Amino acid sequence: MARPPGVTQNDIAEVAGVAQPTVGRWLNTGIIPSGEKLTKIANHFGVKIESLLGTEAMPAPTVLQEGPPAPLVDEVLIEVQEIRERLKLLEAKLRKLK
Repeated sequence: MARPPGVTQNDIAEVAGVAQPTVGRWLNTGIIPSGEKLTKIANHFGVKIESLLGTEAMPAPTVLQEGPPAPLVDEVLIEVQEIRERLKLLEAKLRKLK
């Protein structure tokens, strides 16, 4: 599971009604929470379930100041997306090896 930008494990745990270590396992081991919990988390934080599952890019955090985001932020977001795509390729290769 992926964590929405700016959201802590404790935030997710409170919304999902679970302990923080459970959220840590979801984020670090690839364990997927139940559909009900995913729906609660997605609705509360305004993201799609697909984003939480990593099958769709996580939306960028809302910028409170007016104007375009700083170029550095854009560069980092692009780099993060590229890393996610490479990770998906590596995970696919690993599944083939199993």
